Amino acid sequence: MEEVVRNKQPFEVAFENRLLAIENRLEKLEKEQNTFVNHQKKVSILVSESTYHKIIDQIVELESGYLEETLEE
Repeated sequence: MEEVVRNKQPFEVAFENRLLAIENRLEKLEKEQNTFVNHQKKVSILVSESTYHKIIDQIVELESGYLEETLEE
């Protein structure tokens, strides 16, 4: 059976880039704090564009809360 390969949609590429940026920031914070979190294996998921935007909105909301906590300290 031949595997079907399709081009990624722009929102999928943006989502992957956003996740990579978050992972890089997390790694930087772990190094700064001399900590390590045992990350689970990564998986790919296929989501609709509306679901993607909801996920990004939640990430931004969580990050802004984290930044506010950091600034308060």
